[in-house]
Amino acid sequence: MNLKQYLICFITAGTLFGCGEQLDTIEGGQPSEVSEDELSYETSDLPIYDIQSQDDYNEVLSISDDLKKPVLVHISGYACVSSKYFEDGQWLDPIVYPLLKNQFIIAKIYVDDRTSLPNAMNLPDSLDTYGEYWMNYEIERYKMVTQPLDDIVNHKNESLVKEIATYRSHGEANLYKLWLEEGLANFKKQNNE
Repeated sequence: MNLKQYLICFITAGTLFGCGEQLDTIEGGQPSEVSEDELSYETSDLPIYDIQSQDDYNEVLSISDDLKKPVLVHISGYACVSSKYFEDGQWLDPIVYPLLKNQFIIAKIYVDDRTSLPNAMNLPDSLDTYGEYWMNYEIERYKMVTQPLDDIVNHKNESLVKEIATYRSHGEANLYKLWLEEGLANFKKQNNE
């Protein structure tokens, strides 16, 4: 099986089976109560940059340097149910949302983006779309294929956390908040703040 077939297999399987994460905890859980304050939290109000090309990603790293804020790298998929639950759950939770909105820049990367890569990128023939490019990036950098996958990086694209966050490892808001705080504290140490 070549890399392209491998990537297509993982993308398809991930879409069908919760993007690499199990959803049994969601399906069996009880609906939570939502306060009036929580209803005002909108994902669209977060500093999210939809990344398509490497140039887009480099621009976000440059913005990170200018604003002196770390980047939350969120590897996701348009068709990924787990990513949607993660964004609507953890990101909009009252203990997480203010931290994301005020202290981070979010780079949202889609591994199922079907937009064709330009020929000028000089990439292996097995990579035809931006989604395949980012899936390959995820495999090369993180040695896994799962969505959502979150990392916190500085403007040099250096990770600031001991472990990445996935739906399985950080599927509760309090765990995700502690993870964000770890990345933010390490970012501030690097910048002598």
